[in-house]
Amino acid sequence: MTVDLDALRSTLTRHHVALPGRVAKRDGSVVPFDISRIERAVEGCYGDFPEEARPQTPVVVVVEATANILANRYENQVPTVEQVQDTVEAALVSVGEFDAARNYMAYRDEHAKERNLVPAEIRAIFEESSQYFPTPLQQFQF
Repeated sequence: MTVDLDALRSTLTRHHVALPGRVAKRDGSVVPFDISRIERAVEGCYGDFPEEARPQTPVVVVVEATANILANRYENQVPTVEQVQDTVEAALVSVGEFDAARNYMAYRDEHAKERNLVPAEIRAIFEESSQYFPTPLQQFQF
C-alpha cells in the first residue's frame, strides 16, 4: 500500500502545516523532498524481518507519522537527510515499533561506517582514475 500523497497534503493543510519542499543531502546539495523515499526506507526496514516477526504497524502509518512530524518541525525549513532519518526513527518509536527502530538505527550506523571508510581525497583520486582503467578491479589494484 502506498501513501496517498494528495490525502496526506490535504490533512496537513487542514492543520495549517506543510511538508518541507526540499531536503539537504550529505554532499550539501538541496533536492526536492520525496516522501516515497521514506516509504521505501521503512519497507526495506520491515523487509529485514522474517515474516512471522514483521512489525504490525502498516508502513503507511509510519510514513504518515513521519510526515506529520516533519511538517510540524521543518515546514519552512530545509531539513537534512540526517534530520529526516532521525524523524523516521522517532515515528517508528511513536507507533510502538521498537525492534524496527533498532533495526533502522543499526542500518544507518552501518552505512555511516561505510561512508567514512574511505577518505574523500582517496575517493576523488579513485573516481578520476576511472578514465584510465576499464574495470573497477583495475582501478582498485592501481
